[in-house]
Amino acid sequence: MREIKFKSWDTENKKWLNSVEVSAVISAHQRGEKALLYPLMQFTGLHDKNGKEIYENDVLSVDKIASLYKNCPITVIGVVVYTNGRYEVETKKVINKKFSEQSSIHFGMKVMDWIHLPEFHKSEIIGNIHENTELL
Repeated sequence: MREIKFKSWDTENKKWLNSVEVSAVISAHQRGEKALLYPLMQFTGLHDKNGKEIYENDVLSVDKIASLYKNCPITVIGVVVYTNGRYEVETKKVINKKFSEQSSIHFGMKVMDWIHLPEFHKSEIIGNIHENTELL
């Protein structure tokens, strides 16, 4: 079973909240209060190739060979989102190497579009949507 952990970004002061502040935001959410200035991001239970914990809104990069495109080397860059009861990586960029298209990569058990489930250990966190908007 995966560990349930959260982190939260202070959109006004542009900084990560400490653990006490995150607990207060979680309590506010549980009471039904909207904490719009402090979005919560949940730990996915997965780690990137460097052992870093992957959270919602992290930006990931994965290098791979796109066999459907004549073994073209590509780098897929996407954002971790929670949708339809599972974590997904919503593709923002496909770099190379010969083409650029939008797609969606799923953490679920299905093989989807660019990345197969066993390849997630090859991903690398290169930022997040709050501090690194230039990556999108």
